[in-house]
Amino acid sequence: MKGGMELSLVLMFTMMLLVVSLSIVGVVIAYNHARMTQEQIVSMIEHHDKYDTQVQAEIDKLSMCSGCRYSISYSTYDRYFVKVTFPIKLLFVTLHTMGEVSGYTIPIS
Repeated sequence: MKGGMELSLVLMFTMMLLVVSLSIVGVVIAYNHARMTQEQIVSMIEHHDKYDTQVQAEIDKLSMCSGCRYSISYSTYDRYFVKVTFPIKLLFVTLHTMGEVSGYTIPIS
């Protein structure tokens, strides 16, 4: 009887930690996809050395991150500020929020 109770407690805590770790892995994967999307957008702007409708059309073709949204704004010193927001979902605490990854391009002439 005592062994059965110990086993059930061990299994219960193991399953709880498994759910927590799987949710955290999901957040890390979502962050990785958002970071890759942000870096691809920055590299496209830097490669073309401008940001216009042609570059915008190429950026719209990116399919790295399905739930991500991005914004590009002109910053000081001929740089562009690229911000990518991505969903964060932790199922064990029913948390649904948005994370953010941002970066600047090199000066565009």
